[in-house]
Amino acid sequence: MDDRKRRTIVVVAALALGLPVLFMGPTLLLGRPLIRDDAAQYVYPQFHAYAQALRSGHLYLWDTHQYCGLPALATGQSMGLYPPHLLLFRALPWQCAIHMGYWLHLALALAGFMLVARRLGLSTAAAAPGALLYTYSGYQAAHLVHYNFVAGVAHLPLMVWLLDRALARGRWRDWGLLGLEAALAFLVAHPQVFLISAFACVLWLCLARTSPSSAGGPPARDEGRAGEAACPTRRTARLWGLLAAGAVFLLLIMPQLLPTVEMARLSREAFAHTSITTAEFAESYGYGQLDLIRLILPNLFGTVETSVVGGGPQFHETCAYVGVAGLLLALAGLVLGKGRRGWWFCVAAVALGAVLMWSGNPLYGLTAKLPFVSSFRAMGRWAPMPIFALALLGAMAFESLPTATPERRHGALKLVGLVGGLLTLALLALWVTFGAESGALTLPGHPDRAIPVANMAAAIYNWLVGWEPVVLLAGLVLTCVGLWGRMRPRWRAAVLLVAVGLPLWQFWGLTNHAGPRDYYILRPDIPCVNRVTTLPPALVRPDGWPEKQDLDPVYGWRDLLTPALGTVFGASYAEGYKQGLVTPSTLRMWTEYIRYGTQAFTGVVDTTAETIERVGTPAERMKRFHRLCGVASIVTPGRISDPDLVLVKDGPVRVYHYGDDRRLAWLVGTTIVVPEPEEQLQTVKLRSFDPMKQVVLDRDVPGVGQELPFMSADVYGPQGDFSTTSPLPAVLVVSQAWYPGWRASVDGKPAPLLRANYAFCAVPVPAGQHHVRLVFAPPLWRLGLLLALAGLIVFVLLVWRGAPRGDEGGAR
Repeated sequence: MDDRKRRTIVVVAALALGLPVLFMGPTLLLGRPLIRDDAAQYVYPQFHAYAQALRSGHLYLWDTHQYCGLPALATGQSMGLYPPHLLLFRALPWQCAIHMGYWLHLALALAGFMLVARRLGLSTAAAAPGALLYTYSGYQAAHLVHYNFVAGVAHLPLMVWLLDRALARGRWRDWGLLGLEAALAFLVAHPQVFLISAFACVLWLCLARTSPSSAGGPPARDEGRAGEAACPTRRTARLWGLLAAGAVFLLLIMPQLLPTVEMARLSREAFAHTSITTAEFAESYGYGQLDLIRLILPNLFGTVETSVVGGGPQFHETCAYVGVAGLLLALAGLVLGKGRRGWWFCVAAVALGAVLMWSGNPLYGLTAKLPFVSSFRAMGRWAPMPIFALALLGAMAFESLPTATPERRHGALKLVGLVGGLLTLALLALWVTFGAESGALTLPGHPDRAIPVANMAAAIYNWLVGWEPVVLLAGLVLTCVGLWGRMRPRWRAAVLLVAVGLPLWQFWGLTNHAGPRDYYILRPDIPCVNRVTTLPPALVRPDGWPEKQDLDPVYGWRDLLTPALGTVFGASYAEGYKQGLVTPSTLRMWTEYIRYGTQAFTGVVDTTAETIERVGTPAERMKRFHRLCGVASIVTPGRISDPDLVLVKDGPVRVYHYGDDRRLAWLVGTTIVVPEPEEQLQTVKLRSFDPMKQVVLDRDVPGVGQELPFMSADVYGPQGDFSTTSPLPAVLVVSQAWYPGWRASVDGKPAPLLRANYAFCAVPVPAGQHHVRLVFAPPLWRLGLLLALAGLIVFVLLVWRGAPRGDEGGAR
């Protein structure tokens, strides 16, 4: 290895490993977890359950902690079979493993972008600012709490790089590696991010090799062989290579794909009458006109009350912030990079991404009908593909500048100057126009025309008094100096790195917040004996939701919500996730008791006297459902007055416990046989039904029929082990979601597993003391494992084979 390659590797490694520390220092170095939104409500709890399963010697097939239990691999974004996770969570404490995973994928994203840029013939100095822009864009900052989005974005450039290698070299080995990488991307990414990566690969396949590179710098490696694409033999070899890569990919993902398809089918069947797969649902997070401003100025959601000095850019799933430097570099690349290989891909990716993200996109009606795409509620999330293209255009601008003709240089200068000048004028106009008096925006000389500081007005004011204008002007100046200043490539790259990175670093720091190190350490162990649920303030306060500042303390108690049946957002949160994160039967129970809770605590009762006589008051029905779900505690910002609930923690967020003994499993002696699930649900609503003494089953249990006093079952072990003691034959009722694939045993011998109380599991047990075990091992999982083994065999054969016939001469 020569000195130049060695220096390149050192520079890339330093950037890849060092920049995450700069952007996520409190989390990566101090071990402070992220506590915002889904990180607190879903990501950390899921990884805690995942780590517990691995340390107990089991794969993460079922999560007992969330939503009364759910098939972990069927969520479509569990990451449970991702090989790096299997290693990290076995070797490290679970929170440390999460943070190392962030570090790993941010480094992979940057290194992968550098590899793609090098294949396009770009230098390391040119690729560095683009790699920084892609890896640390506002999209990544906004989705940092969505681990699988960050991980998925890291795999997009790696897939493109391997595809380009395989197209150029034509070896079976490269096609096999492409299939393996695509499988890894699928296993770790949110399905929508993987779809974006696959779409980018299709664009690359169609457009990235159509432009000769001679017009803009040195050719990429293997470019000479790429020119043989017109050869029919070579085209046929590539087709076979793509088919081989696709076969490896599909076979390797089967252990996760098959359970996901099964759960999606069950969800569609159970909720066909209330489907959310509509164009309106898909459009809910599309880009609007004002969202385009967030490419340059992210602070459209700040509030004066929360952050005056330093601005306050807030999380939003369409905040694809690239900063003024990133935008100006891309505009320069649009002019200077024309003719370089990959330029047409960049143009098409930006254009198609803008169309797919746009709220007025006519394709929404079509996407809402596609079974795989219809559950993606945030079409604004298509941002990674255009951001990847913008970053490549910026790198092309850097590389092409020294060799560009005067006409192109002049054209790029005019375009960058025009946009930069318009931004400066807009900045000055805002500064001159708006002032602030007593919490309101006013026009100079017109104090009577006060605009209340809220929403967009608050954001503008917050932006004006914060650091964003300074950062914007600094980005303008540094970008112009970096592009047209007389300096060596290394210094030019350093200037552009600062211009690109400074606003992104500020955005990351203000958008993502970390909590104390012990934030999640103890509380997730609570569901070993009971479950916690939450009630939104609207359920316990007739005046509805409180002000935003009253909700802030809720976020300080999210450690209590990690094993929650619900969240602070109640049923609406479940509705948004029902396409893959909640089993159909338990979601039905969930929405029912939320509805009853609304009636119980707000006094809004829409039932007749006959209904109350038959099924009880709303409060009775809600508490009955809580009993079935094993709920022992309620967390709410509101106040509850109920004799069955004991206030154990007062304050803005209150914690209530039920006064009776609550466990996840208990014994009953009286059975009610109801074969049909819908009739089971109606039966458990009846006022005459006592869940502590009766159980609704789908079949008869011989020998069981005598009433027993309430007896809870001791729970131990991570997989569903119970110790029972009963003087008579009984039924063990477990508030574990009923789902295809469960098996039961009593004292090591197979036992029937029954559907109980519409949504849960039950096992008949003889009199005396016994050990009951529930194991989740669905047939589709075993089939998926066999298919994945076949995929590994195909991959090994491809790697061993080397190169396809007819292409060996050109690939050597």
